[in-house]
Amino acid sequence: MNVIYSDWYYDYQSLGRMNLYGGLSTPPYDLSADQAGFVTDWESGTYIDYDTGETRSKNTFYYRSDTWSVEPVTGNPVENYNATQVYQSMWYFYQTPTCWLFGSVDYIDHLNITESDCSLEMYWCDLSYWNTYFGGVSIFSFDLLRNYPLSSFYTEDIAWGGGSGMDWVGLTNSRVFWIERTVTLDGVPLVQGVDYEIYAPCSHYGGDADMRLINPTSAGTLHVEYWAASDARGYTPGNIAWQTSFQGAGMYYALDFQPGENGYLTLRRNPFYYMETPPLGEIDFERKSNGCYKIDIFDVVFAASAYGSQGGGIPDSKWLPGADLVPDCCRVDIFDVVTVTGKYGQEWDCPPPSS
Repeated sequence: MNVIYSDWYYDYQSLGRMNLYGGLSTPPYDLSADQAGFVTDWESGTYIDYDTGETRSKNTFYYRSDTWSVEPVTGNPVENYNATQVYQSMWYFYQTPTCWLFGSVDYIDHLNITESDCSLEMYWCDLSYWNTYFGGVSIFSFDLLRNYPLSSFYTEDIAWGGGSGMDWVGLTNSRVFWIERTVTLDGVPLVQGVDYEIYAPCSHYGGDADMRLINPTSAGTLHVEYWAASDARGYTPGNIAWQTSFQGAGMYYALDFQPGENGYLTLRRNPFYYMETPPLGEIDFERKSNGCYKIDIFDVVFAASAYGSQGGGIPDSKWLPGADLVPDCCRVDIFDVVTVTGKYGQEWDCPPPSS
């Protein structure tokens, strides 16, 4: 039950329900289609690598503002999720190169939080269409990552000699995954993504990053406070009690848990999950261009295409479970189609403003 190291299908039958991953979504009846989820929109582009002058992939993701991690047992909200949590989680997985999802982040060059924490720019070490689908790790709250032994905190005052261009700072611990926004150079505040960033040269391969100053203009004392990844091994991350380590922003939260043979996991609906409960179960899965779900003519046709089919025995070829909306199970008939048309035009789960 360690979301960082577990690699079995059986583990993720539990872990996947309590955790939020990446943020892109797909409609269940067409897994080839990308659509908004926790990620409301995304862009694919390129940038010029500072070290090599080569063209690399850059992706920008925009996030909802209404997603929360919750405590196990109580279901109380802990931390609002935005680009900051994605940034921290991606770097944490990068700094844990033996973890299961390391291959999703191993080509990070650097990341940049923009637009009041509502979007994240991802700069990669190669040029590939597929980078859009990388970075989809489990998203942790900062509240969880700060628990011992998952991380360690450092405060350093570094004599900076000045210079131009981009320069490494040389932090004591190269497993840095978050730099507090209290960075100053001779008392002057610096801004993440403008004056400094966490950076991993493309020649490196996990577990080795540093702070990089962007076009520093003066010498002086650089004050840095940061968090570095430590030891996440164990049955749960860092062997932390499940009442803490099961914190997540998934569709459900843990109410009770018993490990081992004859063990069990009891889950309850997360009331702070980003997706609103739909008015018709599974009949509308595809978000419209405004980011909302809406029952329209396509859904009516979708349900009508399954008319007369059944799934109570050997399912018919036209059988569509999501279109069977009223008793009795398991046949799509006129009552199901009328149920859809009765909700025609209803719209829900529209993402809130990003700021």
